Amino acid sequence: MVTFHDFSVNIRVNGKNLPCFQPEYDEESRTATCWIPSEAGQEYSISLTQEADICPGAGIAFQGFFDGERKAKFGTAWNSRTGQHQEQTGACTSLAKERPFMFGNIALTDDDSKVTSQTISPDLGSIKLTIKRVRRGEASLAPSYVPDPSIKVLHERGEKVGGHITQLGPVRPTLITRQYRSVPYQPSDILPWVTFIFMYRPAAVLKASGIMPHEDPPEIWSSSSKPAEREELNEEEERANKGEILRLEEERIALEQKLSALNARAQALSSHENASVVKQEHAVKQEQSSSRRFFKSREVIDLTLEDD
Repeated sequence: MVTFHDFSVNIRVNGKNLPCFQPEYDEESRTATCWIPSEAGQEYSISLTQEADICPGAGIAFQGFFDGERKAKFGTAWNSRTGQHQEQTGACTSLAKERPFMFGNIALTDDDSKVTSQTISPDLGSIKLTIKRVRRGEASLAPSYVPDPSIKVLHERGEKVGGHITQLGPVRPTLITRQYRSVPYQPSDILPWVTFIFMYRPAAVLKASGIMPHEDPPEIWSSSSKPAEREELNEEEERANKGEILRLEEERIALEQKLSALNARAQALSSHENASVVKQEHAVKQEQSSSRRFFKSREVIDLTLEDD
């Protein structure tokens, strides 16, 4: 859970909060960021709690952005009050239906013509939640339909090929949801009151980059070399090392995905080849059977050409 400027937000999977690693808080932009582990195929929800009343009479509205896009259009407004809670489990497609949020693999290809975008968004692999103070209108609106987000196809040589993206699952029933028109509470409230950004990667990537600790960290210090005695890396060097480790781990995961696809293709080709061999053998047997049908045993066929 991450708490900042009167609100707490967490990402939940199977009813449990995902652990947050290396949280950072920027007072100037009022933005909190952290890392969370992701697993392809897992559904997740966004849980929001108001910890303090930020302004009597004000309304609270929040919006979600995924991988740098508004692919899941949702927003909720309530009257500011301590203890208010909302859990968003998916993108509403109608008044009582939604498509759940879920982590998914990035589709890879070595065919340049099939790449959906030549540029990779720096926000790929992130969940962003903005919270604003608003004045809520009385007119309620049915949630607008959310189109199916296009599946990103990236080149296998890309920088983030080992990561995940957010996808929307199949439509399912949900509680009746209403949306309200709203305007900024004050002119300054055109900017968010607070922003939360959750950057997600496979657990293996986070562990390899030193962001997520291992369950049983190995003892690497000898009696003559204690942690306090080692030379400290400056922030720039440490950031560069983590970035390189993250890149290498993502490349490793991408290669494993490509190897799995190649193995499946080789197996399919092998099955096709075996089927062709069986068909050819069957044809040869039929031909031999037909030959015996037209020639009697010990009958000699003269194939020499007669002289003119």
